[in-house]
Amino acid sequence: MAIRRWDVGIQGRMSRRTLLAGIGATGLMAVACSTGSQTQTGGTSGEPAATAAPGTVRAPEANAKRGGTLRITGPGTVVNFDIYQGGASPVLMHMYSTLVRKNPTDGLRTVIPDLASSWEISTDGRTYTFRLRDNVRFHDGTPFTSADVVATFTRILTPPAGVTILQSGVFQIVERVEATDPRTVTIRLKAPAPYFLEMLTGGTNASQAFPIYSKKALDENQNDLRRVVAPGTGAFKLKEHRVGEYWVFERNTDFWDKALPYVDAVQLIHVATLPERGTAVLTDRADMTFNTAVDVWKEAQGRGGAFTAVKIPSLSAHTAHINNERRPFTDVRVRRAIFLAINRQSLVGVIGQTENASIGRWMPPSAPMSTTPDEISRLPGYRSEKAADLAEARRLLSDAGFPNGAGLQPIELLTSAVSSTLTAALQEELRQALNIQTRIRTIERALLTPEYRSGSFDILVETQFQSTQVDPTPLWNNFLRSKAPANWSRYSSAEFDRVLDQIMAEPDEAKRKALFAQGAQILDRDAPFLTLGFTEVGTLLRSSVKGLSMDKRIHNMWAPVDTAWLDK
Repeated sequence: MAIRRWDVGIQGRMSRRTLLAGIGATGLMAVACSTGSQTQTGGTSGEPAATAAPGTVRAPEANAKRGGTLRITGPGTVVNFDIYQGGASPVLMHMYSTLVRKNPTDGLRTVIPDLASSWEISTDGRTYTFRLRDNVRFHDGTPFTSADVVATFTRILTPPAGVTILQSGVFQIVERVEATDPRTVTIRLKAPAPYFLEMLTGGTNASQAFPIYSKKALDENQNDLRRVVAPGTGAFKLKEHRVGEYWVFERNTDFWDKALPYVDAVQLIHVATLPERGTAVLTDRADMTFNTAVDVWKEAQGRGGAFTAVKIPSLSAHTAHINNERRPFTDVRVRRAIFLAINRQSLVGVIGQTENASIGRWMPPSAPMSTTPDEISRLPGYRSEKAADLAEARRLLSDAGFPNGAGLQPIELLTSAVSSTLTAALQEELRQALNIQTRIRTIERALLTPEYRSGSFDILVETQFQSTQVDPTPLWNNFLRSKAPANWSRYSSAEFDRVLDQIMAEPDEAKRKALFAQGAQILDRDAPFLTLGFTEVGTLLRSSVKGLSMDKRIHNMWAPVDTAWLDK
């Protein structure tokens, strides 16, 4: 079988054999390391990333200090301890490792080794062969082998009775997982998936992380870890946990990379509200928070060099899902009219009262194949100059039999209290632009999911267009493919599905980008729903927190923090 191989030369330089197929299509560069003893060697104290041994990651700053406790505020409640069954990965992933990970020091732009020291991809793009690290142990002392990888992924592919694996849907692309020896695992896909390596990194979502559990822990607990904090292989291990208050993780002294982590401990302090998370940082009760309220974030900006306030693109958008199976929205002219008429700049301003946001077009703005902000600003429906868009929208509505909104029943805007202000703004946009009359129905946010699934809505306003990775292929497959699991708008287009099939099979980055542009044009034309603004996470750190390169990140990620160090 012909093989494409990823490796790094012995001095950390990319060798001539290094290829950028596959992952290049996602906009991420895959870098794996050659096997051998030198790939397992940890760096020394203060060693910058540029001189780290192949397959390792270091804080980007020279002379990084060691010791101390990194205090982080955020959500600390966990419904159970099994990440695959709903346990919160922003908390629990501090303990675990994945086969591959994203490099925290380059803004999460490259895929690098984690438990896998290197990998090879067959030329047909369907077989991934991972060589595993030597001398890795779980926190209970159990040696890590290929059997643990197989046991972890077998449970995803065929969940045992009574076990519900949230990640099974995205893992349907996998045909089988096999161990060829104690240090080698092969994953065979049903079809090429250029985004597969990025998917294995775990992305940003708590429900789609892929930690490797030990076969021993799975066997001892009948494959159900909801009530057990299973041992991991990560740089930190659990020391203490108080429900609803905090988690404390201490340095794993038996970690395979002896140079990491830099801090002695990580304390996660449970703070439910966004303003209080940032306030704790401002008052030195915490060192950082991954997400705080806009007003607190702006206050920190005004305090000079004491704090680092960074806006990090998220991979989710506020949306108005239009039910394509309900009249009058079965008529594309009505959907297109609304798409053209709304003022996205105004709606982003409303979102900005509580969180940072930007205008995007069918995929996160940070996606390498996304339309640039400058191009978006000139497109119909997205541009701030609305005269031509309004004229076309009113013509379309008239052609559909609803001149000046006449004949339309009051349309229901369904939402929750979280999105009530945005929904009211959308209501006013529709009234002023197209004379479309609406009524708002507000329910508990937890009750929105049954409404999505049943289709018992006209337009549903919420944050329900979200991805776990930069490559938008899974996002489009999940929300826009005909009859997809999260196709809440009931959109169906054979033309769009064909383009998506081509995207799935195409490894060439330039060709994929062109296909994504073609798909976006179809979506603009068909207007299955409205993207109202892609959110940006307001991250706040005290200036003493180093090593995380937050200012470079192309999306948010809550864990791990093994490269963080404290300049105190």
